[in-house]
Amino acid sequence: MGRQAHLCARAHAGTFTLTPLFIKGNGQMDTSKTPEQTKAKVAADIKRIQQHMPGVYKAIKDKAAEIGDRAYLYVKQACAGKPNTFYAMENGHIVGTRFELPDLDRDIAQAMCAYGIDFMVVWPEETAKGGA
Repeated sequence: MGRQAHLCARAHAGTFTLTPLFIKGNGQMDTSKTPEQTKAKVAADIKRIQQHMPGVYKAIKDKAAEIGDRAYLYVKQACAGKPNTFYAMENGHIVGTRFELPDLDRDIAQAMCAYGIDFMVVWPEETAKGGA
């Protein structure tokens, strides 16, 4: 597969509740939605980040300061259902689309259970400091 993800997280004891993602069961983007439905979902997800996910919102702004508007593009693409671009969790909310990497979900779950998590953001590897 060759792709890797760049994780950023802040540990804190607490609980976490999963909410459903709006993608097909195979992890691929759901192209059955109209452009208007996709646009509305992206807007709703961005609003959810701004209102209910302060750590994730700050991480996005920090990443944009580091790599520019590409950070916002990754967020919008993931909210539209494109995998491997952005995935975030905070306060029982999940936004974005899962990464297609072996064991990533297991690794995230283990970190959440072992350390507790305020929030977690997964970016494509190329966004890591020193990346292309």
